[in-house]
Amino acid sequence: NNAVYVEGTFEGEEPKSFTYEHPVSENEVRLVWHWQLQYKVDVVESDGGRVERSGGDWRLPGDTGTVRATPADGYRFGCWTKGASSGHELEPELTFSVGEGPTVLEANFQKEVYVSKSGSDENAGTSWDDALATVTAALEKYATPYVIVDDGVYDITSGLQLTNSITVCGRNAEGAVIRLKEQPVAGDKTRCVFFLDHVAARVHHIAAAGIWNRSRDDQTAVQCGRGICLYNGLVENCVISNNQTVSRTVNGGGAYVGSG
Repeated sequence: NNAVYVEGTFEGEEPKSFTYEHPVSENEVRLVWHWQLQYKVDVVESDGGRVERSGGDWRLPGDTGTVRATPADGYRFGCWTKGASSGHELEPELTFSVGEGPTVLEANFQKEVYVSKSGSDENAGTSWDDALATVTAALEKYATPYVIVDDGVYDITSGLQLTNSITVCGRNAEGAVIRLKEQPVAGDKTRCVFFLDHVAARVHHIAAAGIWNRSRDDQTAVQCGRGICLYNGLVENCVISNNQTVSRTVNGGGAYVGSG
């Protein structure tokens, strides 16, 4: 005769103990616990939104599920920093598969930050009435911002580095001009208006300009003046102007596209 299962004690979805009815006619019985291998699926949210998931926390290997990242007011979805396969990091709704181990799904949200010629870098930048004065300040104050730039010319003295989940976009098409004002220090990241190296680094509706424009015979010219240096990310609907290089052996010109 076999023991008869009565009830179990659970902690979350993981069984911890159980009770059974012992057959009266038997002095000894064999209890066999059949384990089913499952892996934990964890969802991690950054500030600025929530993640909704289909199904429970524990899944069988090979199971599939869906998650959807929804930003809160004042935020935009940035990317999946964990759990997305290559090419799907920027999709708010994601289908995932459970492999031979725990699965972690982490969503990033970009905080909306406003920049205006009438703003001040002492502000928080969370609205047009509280706008910052420079994109540089927006990148310094927030780790992963969505920077909206009002019309006007904004001079910078060093390249803007977008090496995280960061978006810089113009409020209106090509109305915002970001201009590299002074001769920058040598180096890819400073010797251009924008340096992008992240899957969720994006520049939209911006005019990127250099301030120098000398002939190729003028050897005192700045050696490299890129508008855009792109290793990873997206640049679209932008105007790149007034950038040049004095030698074919020097990276420069309007845009330089690296590996990837």
